[in-house]
Amino acid sequence: MNSYEKDYLVRLGWRYEGVSMVVSNSGKQLLRIYNPNSGEHHFTLNSNEINMLKRAGWRYEGVAWLTPNSGIAMYRVFNPNARGAGSHHYTMNVNERNRLLNAGWRNEGVSWYTLGTKSKQEVMLDWFYARQGKVTYSMAYRNGPNSYDCSSAVFYSLIEAGYLSPQTWIGNTDTLFSYEGKLFKAISRNEVRRGDIFVAGKKGGSGGAFGHTGVATSNSTIIHCNYTDNGISETVILNRTGDPCYWFRFI
Repeated sequence: MNSYEKDYLVRLGWRYEGVSMVVSNSGKQLLRIYNPNSGEHHFTLNSNEINMLKRAGWRYEGVAWLTPNSGIAMYRVFNPNARGAGSHHYTMNVNERNRLLNAGWRNEGVSWYTLGTKSKQEVMLDWFYARQGKVTYSMAYRNGPNSYDCSSAVFYSLIEAGYLSPQTWIGNTDTLFSYEGKLFKAISRNEVRRGDIFVAGKKGGSGGAFGHTGVATSNSTIIHCNYTDNGISETVILNRTGDPCYWFRFI
């Protein structure tokens, strides 16, 4: 929660990913401990786990913050193949947790609870993750629930996240271009982070098969409904967006 600590890490080369969670001023003590050999911080409510790690050479750093007794679950998963920092991962996103479990990570249950709701960007991404591998790509039958095209998927995710009203017309890539300056602003490719969107094609002439759109899941990956994979897939950005490609961040 320390903005000075955050700024210090950014200067060292860490990437800032925004507000992770909302916490309370009362509740259970979430404890923080540091591994001086790997640079990893570990968070737990379990004092016995803290004592075990202290005996293994970790440095106890005290109470990180207070957590409520109920709310949004913060899941913890463990990578048995990690050597050093990054062996544990914390997330409120069930789809992210499930992807890691499918990749061989071990489920360690709910680590703690947090207040508040997910960001709009995460709700938007959850819409995509919930349908990944379950819908097909179709420009003729683009309004779901079994198939979408690239732009209808983005529109439905924007409605789900509350960026657009449920009565919004499901437009195309040219419609998305019209939201620049109203719903989102242009950013450079280097600035791209999770939750940003791309719209590819010639402005004013990107409708139909002449454009493409989707949402960034990182600086190097996107999730999009696409013809190549016949549905929603998370892929690298390189050679998968179309050209020219414009990137936007929500205002």
